[in-house]
Amino acid sequence: MSRSVPATDIYAILSGWARAQRRMATASPNASAVMTPQPPAQAEISAYLEASAQQLAERFSQQNTVQVKLSDHGLNIDQVLQHDAVLAWQALRETPSTLEALPERCPQCEHFLSQWHCGMCGLELSRWKHREHAFTDSMGALPWGYTLTADPRRRRLIFLRLADTASPKVVWQINFSTAFVPQSAQLISAGEVLVASEQGQLHIIDLFGEVVWSSALTFKKPVQVQAIFKSHQRNQEEAVDRFLIVDEATHQVMVINRANEVLWSYGTEHRPGKDLGFLRSPQSACLTPEGNLCIADTGNRRIIEVSEVSRTVRREILTHQHLEAPAWCDVLPNGHFNAIDTLHYRFYEVDAHDELISSCAYYQDALDLRYRVKDACAFLRRENGHILIGNRDRLVEISPSQKRLLWYIPLTDLRLEAHQSKTQPYTPPQPNDASQNNLRTSLRTTLSTRLKTPFQLDRVLRDISVFKGAPDAFFDKIKLCLRYEEYPAGQILLREGQRGDAMFLLREGDVEVLKGFQKVATLHGGDIFGEMALLHSAPRTATVKTLSMCRVYRLNKVVFESVIQLFPEVHARIKTLSEARQLSESSEQQPVSNSVISAAARERLQQLMQRKSVRPPTNAGLKARLAAGPTHWKLRYTEIEQHVIEEAAKTNYQCLELHITLSATCRMKSTRVSLVVMQLEKIGEIIKTYPTPDAILKEKIDNYVVLTLLTQESRTEAIEQAATVSEIVDVKAIPVKLS
Repeated sequence: MSRSVPATDIYAILSGWARAQRRMATASPNASAVMTPQPPAQAEISAYLEASAQQLAERFSQQNTVQVKLSDHGLNIDQVLQHDAVLAWQALRETPSTLEALPERCPQCEHFLSQWHCGMCGLELSRWKHREHAFTDSMGALPWGYTLTADPRRRRLIFLRLADTASPKVVWQINFSTAFVPQSAQLISAGEVLVASEQGQLHIIDLFGEVVWSSALTFKKPVQVQAIFKSHQRNQEEAVDRFLIVDEATHQVMVINRANEVLWSYGTEHRPGKDLGFLRSPQSACLTPEGNLCIADTGNRRIIEVSEVSRTVRREILTHQHLEAPAWCDVLPNGHFNAIDTLHYRFYEVDAHDELISSCAYYQDALDLRYRVKDACAFLRRENGHILIGNRDRLVEISPSQKRLLWYIPLTDLRLEAHQSKTQPYTPPQPNDASQNNLRTSLRTTLSTRLKTPFQLDRVLRDISVFKGAPDAFFDKIKLCLRYEEYPAGQILLREGQRGDAMFLLREGDVEVLKGFQKVATLHGGDIFGEMALLHSAPRTATVKTLSMCRVYRLNKVVFESVIQLFPEVHARIKTLSEARQLSESSEQQPVSNSVISAAARERLQQLMQRKSVRPPTNAGLKARLAAGPTHWKLRYTEIEQHVIEEAAKTNYQCLELHITLSATCRMKSTRVSLVVMQLEKIGEIIKTYPTPDAILKEKIDNYVVLTLLTQESRTEAIEQAATVSEIVDVKAIPVKLS
């Protein structure tokens, strides 16, 4: 049962959607060319929205998600509104008040307090303590448990709600047109966001993207924008008036106001340097308690403190750490300095006297490449001291006190579940009737349920049958073990018959499932396949091939086994599942011995010698034409074989010579070749071999075999089919054309 929400908040959200819709319609290039009827009066629209908000508020008392469809009075709103989005709307408009005295309990976790730092949840209450001086804070006016980050690639700002260890969840999103690419943003007051674009624009917008204020000043590349607060401004008693701007391209740091006046600046415009009054590609700046500016002068590999009055460099910070790319600096209320060197992936904390207090590496070469945030450009120190680090592709959270990475997530995974985005209808796979029974039985290890919503890693993991009933800590560990991979279209991810050693989660893209080279299903984003490989290394029951560019998460069996050792109850359950699975498979199919394979292969190979019964061609010149095969062929073809090849070409068959190399250490070569023959017979007909079938069955072969195949499949398919047999080290497919 969901908690009820005020109808006034829902009305505000609906009004914001309506304004955004009108703004986008006005900005449309075709707006002036289309004749529209006279818009209804604002009073009518307001009354309509108020009535709709009241109905939605009543529905929220019974459910967490409601469908919003408003099509009267000139509106065309078709959205899904979640309870979490309403809570975010309330929270983002009501920031915590300034604390005049230490409260008895922590406002976040209710733990008893004896200092301005909660020992239970880590909340740094000193950041909301009354201050006599102006200050900057990377969190801005964000409430506890929330954060804001810009996503330039998708032209949006996303507000995230964070738990202590779980991955973030998008609760509010502001989208922009192609003309505005957000670079840096900060929540500065009740529902107002300061945002700078890659094009050099600086705006204050509301939570629906409507511009409240625009700067008339021009910037070239503002990589960081921050509000300069006074203590009472955290309580929203007056609007924030001063802003700190870091312009990397002009090599300047400046303070401006809403009147578009430059109140302070350091650095010479368009002239990089290291002397007094110069900067080189600065990335970050913050205000110290003394009123000075601390600047991450990245291009000069230093962090300096500049006097606000005299504009002289008072000192250099972290001089003993050999900084290479200091891209972020921050000053804590106690006077300590934080800094991050993005080249060394290292976090530092020093005291007011530049004495090192702690440091940690948030990425090392031994870690998965997914956790490496290269060219980081977004930094935020949370209310509990954790640090968010992001670039244009991904976001991570680190805990300097615990010296560990808490979570990682690609920005493409940060999507609204429903609010402000259309829900995706559920469309289960529709295999043909002939493969329906086969799909249910032999492919149960590769198919999964299609998600109704955009990809959510937590939900996908919890829906996997192998992980049912596992605790939250187990999933936190598993997420850190997933390896992010990208594959182009046409890539084979799993091959039927090969031993499985990993499970895959399809985050984006489409793959097809093939059984005996017959397509039986198509999987989409949110599906999983290969999960039974985590139980035991049984042969794959199907081939999985990408149909488009795919992004997947791979969970290796070895890594998975190291994780489940930490969870005895999960380990015991999976062991039981594994034993049941192996028992089921052993009862369903009996293992085929090498003698049986050899007998079947002998019968098939001997049939190849009976092609003489085929009617010979009437064209007498055909024999002369192929008296000697071309140099890129290995085999010479008889008249009968030539006739078969030509007749097959008339029905869209192609002839391929498969040149196969066996491993030098391969034993029982005849068995391996026989297996290759059986695999290739699934996609065509073999009409010739080298050596002869008798020689192959008598082990009179070296490490090189040639098979001539008639098939309607591609060369790639033939190569992949032959390569599924173990101890095959190389396969080449050469087309055979007689004319």
